[in-house]
Amino acid sequence: MELNRRQVVVSALLAAGACFWPAPAVAQEYWINLVRVSKPWAPPTRPGVRTASVYMAIENRSGELERLTHVQTPVAERASFVDEEPARGIVESINYIELRARREVVLRPGRLHIKLEGLKQPLVKGTTFPLTVTLGNRSSVEIRVEVEDRKSTRLNSSHIPLS
Repeated sequence: MELNRRQVVVSALLAAGACFWPAPAVAQEYWINLVRVSKPWAPPTRPGVRTASVYMAIENRSGELERLTHVQTPVAERASFVDEEPARGIVESINYIELRARREVVLRPGRLHIKLEGLKQPLVKGTTFPLTVTLGNRSSVEIRVEVEDRKSTRLNSSHIPLS
């Protein structure tokens, strides 16, 4: 079968266009009542490493104070909240994350984040794992945490740091 010049050009253009077609987006936004959890991610781990960290943005769109009180995942024996101050060498376990009304809290490296201990398997780049987050009123949602390398830890420029 012979292709004419027009068919070759059209085929080449279609193939080139397919390279720029966006991949389907993975849902990265979850809601617990009026609390939005977005952009959950964790860096990959090497085999044998038993701890990992999870980061995300959490925005309380309600007019009431909320608390993130519990996290759990089947990929680790334990999940907890940790606040770090690397400049002062302080790593502190905390019981909950306070979510002030109409504010966003960003969990990020070297600051407030979720610590996974007793990993049952390495976290592999390009995969996801479930993490259930629970508010003080016992409302919860299961989110999917993406395992990826991130050079920049800045989620957006409008976050409000914890004080």
